[in-house]
Amino acid sequence: MGKRGPGKTPVATLKQRGTFRADRHSDEVDEQLGPSLPDPPPHFDAEQIELWNKIGGKLAARGLMTDLDAQAFELLIASYVGMLQAQDALAADDLIVYVGEQSTPMANPLVNIIAKNTAMLKWCLTQFGCTPSARTGITPAKRVEKTIDPMAALLAGTSAGKRPAKCTTRKKAKS
Repeated sequence: MGKRGPGKTPVATLKQRGTFRADRHSDEVDEQLGPSLPDPPPHFDAEQIELWNKIGGKLAARGLMTDLDAQAFELLIASYVGMLQAQDALAADDLIVYVGEQSTPMANPLVNIIAKNTAMLKWCLTQFGCTPSARTGITPAKRVEKTIDPMAALLAGTSAGKRPAKCTTRKKAKS
């Protein structure tokens, strides 16, 4: 059974709404990872590498792709190419229904392959925010630059951008 209920709200959205709570929400991963396009897997052919760079480049530019997403993105590319190859084979075969071993009509097995690849592709596209409805539920992760609040620094007894000096006591030299 899949996850139940609505999906988790991204930390960036919670911060925009003003409902972020550090004790409940964590954005350490979002802060540490920067958007990047990982190298395509070595077993990809030229068509798959072209799709990897084309689609992956767009995702990385929007902040939706990191090095951790390589395997999920590989699944997206593989299911898309598998669906296209099965569609081409079905078009060349020109048989949606064919006769089996016992002279019974049955669906071409390529139809099932297309359906499975399409379902996997739809899931992958949703996970990467590549459908109109999926885009409404995601906020790209951005690196957060930590800034020092001047008022907090003033109240802490330091100047903005500087750490407080260590408090040390000197012993008087004996004369």
